Amino acid sequence: MQYEWQQAISTNKIDVYWWDDRRGVRLPEACRLKYWDGEEFVPVANPSGLGVVASQFNTTTFDEVRTSKLRLEIDGGV
Repeated sequence: MQYEWQQAISTNKIDVYWWDDRRGVRLPEACRLKYWDGEEFVPVANPSGLGVVASQFNTTTFDEVRTSKLRLEIDGGV
């Protein structure tokens, strides 16, 4: 999943709500967050969280970045 903004934003936190409908939409096994550094997507520094717990917001904090794009990559599941 990717978010893009027309102007750069500053952020140090995301909240992701995962669900499992038990009919095909499954929870991911893991996820990671990257941001656009102007040339490529790179991992955020010092992420804490990156949970994949169902039916609740999973909060991840990281060192603040200024970017126009955030990308959440997932492994398996969904």
